[in-house]
Amino acid sequence: RKVLWNADYINKFLDEYDVEMEWYKDSETFFSFLEEGEPLVIQYPYEVAEGVYIGHLVAAFSFDEEGVWAADSISGKNILVPYDMVFGKSGRYTRYGFATVWVDE
Repeated sequence: RKVLWNADYINKFLDEYDVEMEWYKDSETFFSFLEEGEPLVIQYPYEVAEGVYIGHLVAAFSFDEEGVWAADSISGKNILVPYDMVFGKSGRYTRYGFATVWVDE
């Protein structure tokens, strides 16, 4: 297919597995969740070829002075995503939405 992920694919996945997501963009909520130990789905621009980027979704679980720690599905490792890849220039909002995830029981 020509599209890696889009809203339709995500919604079909969520319906199939009874998963729910709630989306946010503000930094206060972002850090509040991580401080409470709540992992988040975040997106950042991932370079697939020189100058060619896709939005890559990862599971963020912590942060430090350099950036956000996340579990990366491409490398299978924990990675540090720099803050400028996650937040806009003001630092008040993420570049892309981020989400909490839970399974319906």
